Amino acid sequence: TIYSIALISRGGNILTAIQNYKLKNFSSILAQFSRLEKGSQVTFIQLEKIKYIYQPVDDIYVVLITSINSNIVEDTQILQCIVSVLSQRLDGITEAKICSDVFVITDVISEFCNFDGTCEKLTSSDVEQNLVMQSQEEELYFLELKQKKSDAKKLAQQKASELSAEKKSREKLEKQKGKEQKAIDEKYQEIQRIQQEQMIKMQEEEEEKRRIEKQKKKETIKMKKGGITLGKQKKILFDEDEKKILNNEDIEDGSDNQQEEEQKQQPIQEKKLMTENMIVKLIENVSCSMYSENSTCSLSLSGSLSVSVADASLTHTPININQYELPLKTQLHPQMDTTAFNKDHILIPKANAKGYAIGSTPSLLIKWSYTSTDNESLPISVTCWPSEEENHLSMTISYETKKQLNNLRIIVPVKENVIVDSCEGTYNMEDGLVWIIGNVENGSTGAMEFTLNDNSLRTDDMFPVKIDFDVDQTYSGMKINEIKLDNVDTSIQCTTDFKVFP
Repeated sequence: TIYSIALISRGGNILTAIQNYKLKNFSSILAQFSRLEKGSQVTFIQLEKIKYIYQPVDDIYVVLITSINSNIVEDTQILQCIVSVLSQRLDGITEAKICSDVFVITDVISEFCNFDGTCEKLTSSDVEQNLVMQSQEEELYFLELKQKKSDAKKLAQQKASELSAEKKSREKLEKQKGKEQKAIDEKYQEIQRIQQEQMIKMQEEEEEKRRIEKQKKKETIKMKKGGITLGKQKKILFDEDEKKILNNEDIEDGSDNQQEEEQKQQPIQEKKLMTENMIVKLIENVSCSMYSENSTCSLSLSGSLSVSVADASLTHTPININQYELPLKTQLHPQMDTTAFNKDHILIPKANAKGYAIGSTPSLLIKWSYTSTDNESLPISVTCWPSEEENHLSMTISYETKKQLNNLRIIVPVKENVIVDSCEGTYNMEDGLVWIIGNVENGSTGAMEFTLNDNSLRTDDMFPVKIDFDVDQTYSGMKINEIKLDNVDTSIQCTTDFKVFP
């Protein structure tokens, strides 16, 4: 039985494939071929349940996937027929030529398949003749399609006529409603005018009441003044009380003022001084994502460096930055000396600038960013093989690290109806399907395969795949080499706050 015919590049990319017989985990079996060791003289690889029969041509492999008991002689002849037909049609079988005309090549390969596990031996002329032939079913299909288009056009015209009549009826109704609405608006405006007049009248009455009450308070105060003669101190207090009464304020005891004066006379406590001469805060944010099965991983990085000093004598201390590894896009604060940074990688404020912040809150000196989709510069290579099968989706994810990473996790945005078939590591379903790999060394590899039993989803719904990890140092390589006082061969006592966020 011949399960499938496939064209696979030397790099492991599946250019096109036809499934001649229903095969479980078809995508995984195709992907497995690229990882198998291939001999220079042997043209087949036999596994436990299947057999690969292949022929290398230029930069690709033409592969037959067969059952164990399939006749290898007949299968090899069919493979040679396929290679011969493709060579004549393409004038040389290369990856570039196949990718430029992949749909036609797929049609050519499908002519060899009976889709019941058997294949035919065809010549180039046989394939060309089959491709140009039309069956009665095909002609009937095109006639039915033409009739459907005609019926759809008539239905659209009828619908347009109905919509036009409905629009005219609606415009007439809206015009009538407009007249009714105008009468309602006029009535509403009249009611608002009456309510506004009533509100103004009520406000005037309230103001008149307050004026009468204020006048009565003044008369009461005058009666108190005329009835008894008070001492000087009492007179002053009474005058103050009178002002408070006139301003509708409560008379308070003078002890509160005395307390305020005592509080003002208390000595001000000194602020706690910094124990270090300088505080340096270096922060980097690193994220890595894969947005589709055909895309590469994309890395996004942003960072900042902030500084504060203990006193004014250190506000212009030079800070020597190393020659960082990545081509970062840097942005200096306007008060920083651009020439010194570009020439010697030294951070120092301009001579006439205010300088670093004094105290425990650092001020921002420099920002940097970096983005890349180049696999060579990324710390990890991730490959996704999704496939849509009957009643479910499946995906195989594999990775290979290029440097030591800590707490490595790969997150797929699916939460329900997930069955993990195989997993090198552990997993959970807290924020989607989280593949927990942990700490890995340079050159580590692993794979996970899962099935998604949901007919409403497509392969695009399994992206973007997010890759989280920690590193022991800044990913960009940004760090401080040295901080020294001018003309003094002594380093400053400094605290560095280093953080890297995934």
